[in-house]
Amino acid sequence: MTQYQWSFFNNRTTSTPDDRPATQEQKTDYIMLCREKGLTPKNYTNMNFQQLEELIREARQWRPISPRQKELIIEICERIGQTPPTEKFLNGLSGGQMGTGAQLIARLMETERQLAGEIPPTEDQVRFILDMFVCPDVDFTELGLQYRIPLEGTTKDIFGEEKAMWRRPTAEEVANFLLENISKADASEFIQKYRSVYFEWRTTRVTDAQVNFIRELENRLANIISPKPITEAMTIDGEVFTINVGKVGDKAKDYAPVAYRPIDEIELRQLSRDDAKTLIDRLQAEIRNPSLIRFPKPEDATFESIREAKTLKDEAILQSERLINVLHKLLAVAGHDDDQLINSAMEMFDLDLDKGIVAQKRKYIKDFMDYLLENKFIGLDGLVEICKESAVATKILESK
Repeated sequence: MTQYQWSFFNNRTTSTPDDRPATQEQKTDYIMLCREKGLTPKNYTNMNFQQLEELIREARQWRPISPRQKELIIEICERIGQTPPTEKFLNGLSGGQMGTGAQLIARLMETERQLAGEIPPTEDQVRFILDMFVCPDVDFTELGLQYRIPLEGTTKDIFGEEKAMWRRPTAEEVANFLLENISKADASEFIQKYRSVYFEWRTTRVTDAQVNFIRELENRLANIISPKPITEAMTIDGEVFTINVGKVGDKAKDYAPVAYRPIDEIELRQLSRDDAKTLIDRLQAEIRNPSLIRFPKPEDATFESIREAKTLKDEAILQSERLINVLHKLLAVAGHDDDQLINSAMEMFDLDLDKGIVAQKRKYIKDFMDYLLENKFIGLDGLVEICKESAVATKILESK
């Protein structure tokens, strides 16, 4: 007689987890995961249950490479002269700090470090070093660059001694020298060495607002003479003949005995803020000098009469110019840049602008004047004196 006992299924014949065949549910899950995440399925035909389960786990944990990682891979490849990988290849990389994308970036960065001594400086490095060229505390002779390019011939100094002639290198010449003679690693080392020195020096130099105002004043001073229509000309033999009536388009071609040569760009950038303020005062004084204004005919009257407003719109333009001149001078005194301040002065004279908006712009200008007084950039007497150049500025200053 057969004997029976409680076996609780322990006597059933089963395969171990390691050699149990993969199920159809596993295969379906794996295919769906690959489709969902854009992965190419691996060959799982001969895989057992445990092996396919590991593939499913990897597919669930996989996440795509980030857009920034893609950009970084392409940027490094371009810097080291390698062809960037295809979009399909990049999409197959995994993201995260431990992903295949991060591993590829690490290998590329190591290659770039090894090649740094052979790669020319980047465009950003060249531009930054060019900005540093105006700083006297940065020694460019370390790179082999000369500050003076010799010229043929000689000149005499104030003591009558002959001196060799020279000129400064142009920005393009400096840039070409850097690209041809130093590496990316050299540029990085040079920038790192002088970066803090340059920025410390830069904080004491002329501001962008002062530079823009000086160039504006120089342009006005250089164009203070208005060219007249040309109707006749004379040959070398003294024969006079009539030519087409027209006005000289380029004022630089008009003969003007009283001329002005703009300050050199490097010299301008090396000015201190106080020196820039002094230059602004001198340029404004020269513009107001009546001896610089020449008119061939008495009926032309004076320069100011020509600028006299003929219509309400003309008056608005004239008052706007005067207010802007005052604000540029105040910005130069403070050594600040404030485009919104200048825009407020320009827009508040728009005849179609709502009165409430005009009041807001006037308040912005008044707040700036109060700021200058509170922080002692200028005294009240000095501020009043500058504002005298514009009736609108005076009214804003006196408002509450």
